[in-house]
Amino acid sequence: MDRMGDSFSTVEEHIAINKKINQLLKEDKKVIQSQCKILLLGTGDSGKSTFLKQLRMIHGGFSEEQRRLYAKVIHQEIFKAMSRIMSGMRVENSPCANPKNKIYSQMFNYQHIDKLNEKHIRAIHHLLADEAFKHCTEDSEKYFFKNLDRITTEDYIPSFQDILHIQSPTTGIFEYSFEAQNITFRFFDVGGKKSERRKWIHCFENVSAIIYIASLSEYDENRMRESVALFDTVVHFPFFAECKIILFLNKTDKLTEKIQSSDLKTYFPEFEGRRQNAQDAMLFIRKLYQDKALCQETNIPRNVFCQYICAINTTNVIELFNDVKDIICEQHLKEYKTL
Repeated sequence: MDRMGDSFSTVEEHIAINKKINQLLKEDKKVIQSQCKILLLGTGDSGKSTFLKQLRMIHGGFSEEQRRLYAKVIHQEIFKAMSRIMSGMRVENSPCANPKNKIYSQMFNYQHIDKLNEKHIRAIHHLLADEAFKHCTEDSEKYFFKNLDRITTEDYIPSFQDILHIQSPTTGIFEYSFEAQNITFRFFDVGGKKSERRKWIHCFENVSAIIYIASLSEYDENRMRESVALFDTVVHFPFFAECKIILFLNKTDKLTEKIQSSDLKTYFPEFEGRRQNAQDAMLFIRKLYQDKALCQETNIPRNVFCQYICAINTTNVIELFNDVKDIICEQHLKEYKTL
């Protein structure tokens, strides 16, 4: 047997395999370097999905066919809003101011519809004129009620603003990608409800940045304390030790409106700023989050890029994302220089 020939052949095979592995590693490195993975985190109703819709609009938009698909969702949103309001009025024992409207309120006891019909539309118009009903309507619902006649026409195609105002919560993980500066930005919007957070573990690998979105206007709800606690967890989570953390304090418009009638000090006694002053309230809430970025061992704060945002405002989102895009790219390239 020619053992020397066999050995030579084996060495050649090893060299060829090693060369192939190195080639695959180089290709993998190119793919990783050309993709920037960003997690969108935050509690429910913070505005993550609205922010992502804005990015989608800015980097390609929605086709007419895609917008048509939202018509059914919007009709269902309006029906669910009506069901919620009528249910709330029953719980609070707050009947319609006009007794004749009781029959209209019963039309929204069903669990599901695909499209609002003429009877639904007539009932909504009657109820919108009822004083007791008006007091139970939330800001997010007022937009669709105001545009009800346009939304319920036969040839209705949702506008981008209509799509932005949809409040359906994210369930599971939603991904959206676009290219800029020769890099593919891959955004992952992870469900903000408590039951959805266990699914985040699948998104942790190779994350360049985290954009954490928090609602400024929820200071009079337990949800703000929940959001601050979640931010604390994210900032100190070992998987995210090398990630760039970006904090967007959202809904500046709603805070400015709410602070005039709802005193921040009632919910946060430690607040020492001026009453009914949106700027002081924003600074206080910002500090609540920034204090969580302190390292518990060294008392040195982690570098967190923090900005106020109104995610419903496209111009505001464009300006802010242009600012953070460079930060994210710099972090991404720094991470993969050594690969």
